[in-house]
Amino acid sequence: MRTTTERILSVLGCKEFSVSIAFVGTHKIRQLNCQHRNRNVVTDVLSFPQLTIEERKLLPNFDVEKKRLGLALLGDIVICPAIAHNNSRKCHRTLEDEITALIIHSLLHLLGYDHQSDADAKRMQRREQEVLAAIKS
Repeated sequence: MRTTTERILSVLGCKEFSVSIAFVGTHKIRQLNCQHRNRNVVTDVLSFPQLTIEERKLLPNFDVEKKRLGLALLGDIVICPAIAHNNSRKCHRTLEDEITALIIHSLLHLLGYDHQSDADAKRMQRREQEVLAAIKS
């Protein structure tokens, strides 16, 4: 049986890749957010890409030789379950559904999506919905 993350990676055309997911408390996520983004606030999820922008542009046709060399890690995702739980209650969904949504969102960031502009945010949100629908079917 494939995990939810494996199904998401497959839908995104990245089934040959892996991702690291860590669950941390509010203190640690605040510390990471401050250290890496200069934002001294608690957040639900952080994404840390391991591929360069140029390498991400090659996805999903990433160089096979780099996969053999162990460079097939898309990146790291850090989730704070306490904040995810709060968000799930506000959105009236289960914690599992919230974490799935966070993983999809983070994987898209690792693949180069962002939400800096309204157009980018709409594009990313549309892709999130497409991936969620695909893994639910």
